[in-house]
Amino acid sequence: MLVMLTDGYFVSEGWGTSEQRGILTASPEAISRLAFAEGSMKPKVDAAVRVARAGGRALIGPLERLGDLLDRNIGTKIRPDVPDGIVYV
Repeated sequence: MLVMLTDGYFVSEGWGTSEQRGILTASPEAISRLAFAEGSMKPKVDAAVRVARAGGRALIGPLERLGDLLDRNIGTKIRPDVPDGIVYV
């Protein structure tokens, strides 16, 4: 499992827009189709996708809430076995 700590509580689709939605869980295929900022979330999502495609899992969430992230109370989990592709918060 890869754990990446960041400022955001979740990876968000449409960050900074009125359409912003937090992603709770996603398959690597589904999340890789979304657009993320090059200097911000994109490198984290790309790394998580590589881990998930290799059969692993990745968590992306807030540094100050690491315990909650590991307990799955917050943050985004990318894993290969998400049947609906993306589950939003």
